[in-house]
Amino acid sequence: MHRFHNILFVSHGIKNETEALQLALKLASKNEAQLHILITCPPFPDTLSEYKTSYEASLIDKMNKAIQLAKSGLGVSKKKIPIDIEVDCGT
Repeated sequence: MHRFHNILFVSHGIKNETEALQLALKLASKNEAQLHILITCPPFPDTLSEYKTSYEASLIDKMNKAIQLAKSGLGVSKKKIPIDIEVDCGT
């Protein structure tokens, strides 16, 4: 059986993705793999660039809360799963 070492979960950060996130966490846990989460969003216009940092931070915060919720539903909240979260706003 093949083992996964890296798992990529792509999100737009706007919908409830608990079920899909649970599947990614379960796969990462079973394979002792790194979970990479990429949150994509449209590019910010230059006139709104001052809001980009706080918007990206809110997306990361929302994803961290979703991760905790998904973990609690799986019963793996105490198991350490390496997770990396990145936001890309149309760069």
